[in-house]
Amino acid sequence: MTAEDVAEVILIPMQAAYPAPTHLRNDPEARNETLAIYLRALERFDRRTLERAWQKVAAEHTYWVWPVPGLIAEACLL
Repeated sequence: MTAEDVAEVILIPMQAAYPAPTHLRNDPEARNETLAIYLRALERFDRRTLERAWQKVAAEHTYWVWPVPGLIAEACLL
């Protein structure tokens, strides 16, 4: 349950699979702050939980932009 786990399991695959929301695409500072929000929301979960949650979210997500951090955190709690 480290920042590295969140980055490896969620943030890197999320950015590879989905484009950032439109308002973040041309604003690197806002994009980085938003990624920090994901990190803070998810760093409390262990790696195995993050892996399971990401698979669930990726399988069910219906929009071609990043899922909101709360959706991923909710999947971690299931």
